Amino acid sequence: MWKLMLAHRSFFIRETVIAMVINALMCFAMTFVAFRSQTQIILWGSGGLFLDLIPTIFMPIFCMAVIITPTLRKRIEKGTAPRAPWQRRDHALLRLLPVASIFRAVIIGLCGLFLLLPITTGLLSLFKIFPLSLNEVLVFKICFGALMGVLITPFILIGAMADKGESPCRESEA
Repeated sequence: MWKLMLAHRSFFIRETVIAMVINALMCFAMTFVAFRSQTQIILWGSGGLFLDLIPTIFMPIFCMAVIITPTLRKRIEKGTAPRAPWQRRDHALLRLLPVASIFRAVIIGLCGLFLLLPITTGLLSLFKIFPLSLNEVLVFKICFGALMGVLITPFILIGAMADKGESPCRESEA
């Protein structure tokens, strides 16, 4: 796996930076819409940040996976993106992912949600920084969106690069 990362370094950096920017903007927009009328945002309770973190974590990860996977598969077929040196079915973790992009996106989104939600709320609770102003929450969510891009995008890219022509259409034709 590390050979893959070193051999494809510029590709991973470029795609991850793009995902970071898009995620940051998406998190900003979602947060602004949810909290624009509030002057103080709390962590727990209705109208709190905890409930907002659920869609803020799941939706960007889901969107990344549902867009990146088929797009990267097409780019690989055209020769404009690198392939992984091994196949998805040979990798212990990636073999568990569904081939269909939509189902893969749901699984990755849920995994991201179940991993990031308790860690994020735990850290926010530990720091005892609430209530926060709208601007403070917007800055937090922009940074959080970029961080999700850094953490999740490489995994999505590796999964799509390792598919080696395994698309749902091809499987149904065979």
